Amino acid sequence: MRQSDLLSSCSILQHGGLSSRSSHYEVRVSRLQEVDALRSFALFGIALSNFPILAKSVDALTDIPETWADLLTLGALEVFVSGKFFVLFSFLFGWGMCEQLVSAERRGVDPRGPFLRRLAGLGLLGIAHALLVFQGDILVLYALLGLVLWSVRAAPPQRLLQLAAGAVALSLP
Repeated sequence: MRQSDLLSSCSILQHGGLSSRSSHYEVRVSRLQEVDALRSFALFGIALSNFPILAKSVDALTDIPETWADLLTLGALEVFVSGKFFVLFSFLFGWGMCEQLVSAERRGVDPRGPFLRRLAGLGLLGIAHALLVFQGDILVLYALLGLVLWSVRAAPPQRLLQLAAGAVALSLP
């Protein structure tokens, strides 16, 4: 394991080497293109899963499938398309937050300001998207959940597991 890999337990970025610069070391970091590709793939899948919703009228959104084939298709799309892409994108959102915190720590900068500004920008983008493009926007929810994520960023793993179990229990019918 390279010395630069020890800077973060959550970092999977490709690190360059350590370079000497005015008697201190600076880490050169490049974006991991695979993560960007995964994020693009997840966004494509989310858009794909929203196409049927966009194609329907508002009244048709509450229609119940009429045949078993329609119901089976709808269920398969939910499980194999929507469920997978939203989970992947959510994972990458949390991973990105971890990377931002590690990067700020590495540079000796307080991460609060940049992270909260990014969440505010995400929220504003989500509001604009919801008003102008698609009422089923999820970006505002991501911004709000980012605030929750920020509040538990230093919680011990046992507490995070308890919170996750509580969230799963609340989501069950």
